[in-house]
Amino acid sequence: KNWWAVLEAVAGSKKGKYLRLFFKHATLHQKLNSLLVIPGLWEGMRIGLLHKVTAMHCDEPIACYWGLIFSTFSTLVGGRDELLPLIDGVTVDLLQSRVPKVSSADLKFLEDNMKKGRLFLNFSEADQRGIWARLTEIDYPIPTLKTFFKDRLYLEVAQCVMKRLFVQPRGEKVTIDQGLYRKFHHPVPISMELRQRWLGDDLLEFWRFSFQYGFELTDHQRLKWPKDLDPEDPFDPQSSESSFIPNQEIWRYLFALMRARSFQAPVPNDTSFPTVELPSPSPCEYPEDISEEIDVTKRCGKPYSNTVEADRFALSAESLQQSQIPVRVTAGFLRQSVFKAFFGYLWNSNGQIHGGDPADNNTDIQNHGEQLNQGDVGRNVSAIPDMDVDSGSVTEIPLAASTALAHNVVTVAPAANQPTVFCVMNITLGENTQSVGLPIDESFFEEFSSGLSNNNFSVQLMDGRHIHPSECYSHYVDYPSSQLHANLKNQYPEYESVPSQMGIGSKRQRTGENDQQMARAMAWLQEQISKLKDRDGSGEGEL
Repeated sequence: KNWWAVLEAVAGSKKGKYLRLFFKHATLHQKLNSLLVIPGLWEGMRIGLLHKVTAMHCDEPIACYWGLIFSTFSTLVGGRDELLPLIDGVTVDLLQSRVPKVSSADLKFLEDNMKKGRLFLNFSEADQRGIWARLTEIDYPIPTLKTFFKDRLYLEVAQCVMKRLFVQPRGEKVTIDQGLYRKFHHPVPISMELRQRWLGDDLLEFWRFSFQYGFELTDHQRLKWPKDLDPEDPFDPQSSESSFIPNQEIWRYLFALMRARSFQAPVPNDTSFPTVELPSPSPCEYPEDISEEIDVTKRCGKPYSNTVEADRFALSAESLQQSQIPVRVTAGFLRQSVFKAFFGYLWNSNGQIHGGDPADNNTDIQNHGEQLNQGDVGRNVSAIPDMDVDSGSVTEIPLAASTALAHNVVTVAPAANQPTVFCVMNITLGENTQSVGLPIDESFFEEFSSGLSNNNFSVQLMDGRHIHPSECYSHYVDYPSSQLHANLKNQYPEYESVPSQMGIGSKRQRTGENDQQMARAMAWLQEQISKLKDRDGSGEGEL
């Protein structure tokens, strides 16, 4: 209460209001709260900017960045999260934006401060030795809340591009990722597995392109490089003036890219203006001298005006695919690092862009339709277990129908020979999680959702928000590629220690009741899987 009083007592300050509104956000406040256990981070907190954070509708990349902050410091303490409260502000300031595995200068700086007792001073010597060993393996700029609020400005540049690719629905707040999901309409039915993979690939590509050409497509400006440090030569290949591309051509290219990947572009295809190829970025780096690095104070936030070409090449699909180990902290390395910090949730387990090998250059527009032949369609649809589909019977989904679905307009039912569209739900019972394919069918979900509710399952969205089981069907209609997570809740709480008012027998009884609940839920789930197999077959095995 005293904290709120201080925030709201400052004349003219709206920080109290902003914080209250932020706490009402469905998911982001929970992610930010997870960082509360690290007191050293909170000097970088900017309460006055929280309203801008939520207004961006970039929940997924922002949550990803905050998750990286937590995982970085959790990794440093060896996963012993009970030690996180010992991390102080001086330690965070010294670590911020340092890359000890890449930069020998950073490594020496941190080593000197470790010897002086300024790093992790609240930890025992044994813990410090373990932390140091893990610290030397970090190969990306160490993120903090202070770097986030600076890097948010760079994300905002790409966000201004992405939000123009769809119209925000009236009376409904959706994230940019969710809004673009609704614009995907492939002309032939494909499996949910393939659909999800394509959507992940496409979102990553659209965000990558928006970072690569964001300053050319918006009114945002790069930071001006101090002329007394490194005067900008108008004939230097790094100069912003030397790499000018008309933004109409870039927009036209981006819209063509959307159409080629089965997304509905915000403007009609004007064939009177042919799509031009964008010039391939030339390999280059800044600083050019291999003995130099970007100063630690300039490693986060919007990039500077003297690194245009280096940034553009670093954010090309070709460059992002390369697995070359960096040997110094350059502009290109920093651009790639912040992109991965925001979009790690779209990255695959190998640390590469989804979708396999890169194109020869990042100007190629790859059409999803070119990746499928008539036989591929049948095989792709048949990727759903136990579903038999005759590839010759697959028909195209009418464009009018798919467009209507994007705007939640009632349309005619699909033809009888079209396969049922399936979605995926992850169902957790105890320590076991099962991924189950479910038909997006209203009558099926009416019964299935009732079973989830009766068996005390909670349902979570991919971003952590909870919904009622009865909302599952409408959610999958809007977002068929998403995955909900149903988790069995213990109806009766179990206690680590027995409260004084309870006897041992009471605790044993509650544990037994939870076991009975688990058995009932498992029997119900097995029954549902059997029913699905008797249908056209979507169940994916048993727990």
